[in-house]
Amino acid sequence: MQKVFGGLFVAVGILVAGLSGLCTILMFTESSSPETYTAESLGIVAIFGGIPFITGATFIWLGTYLIKNASTD
Repeated sequence: MQKVFGGLFVAVGILVAGLSGLCTILMFTESSSPETYTAESLGIVAIFGGIPFITGATFIWLGTYLIKNASTD
């Protein structure tokens, strides 16, 4: 059962981290020019893109931990 939950955590983590990373990249590529990036805009991106990315990475780590430590009963 641990392997099933581990696999679910990995799948959800990949989706969350991947989509938040793609959203962050899209936000930067749609900007008019790189010279318009300010510390404020980078902070906003870090909050709205970084927190979900860290959450997804944590789910991936937790899922791999559960899979590796699953009992073979």
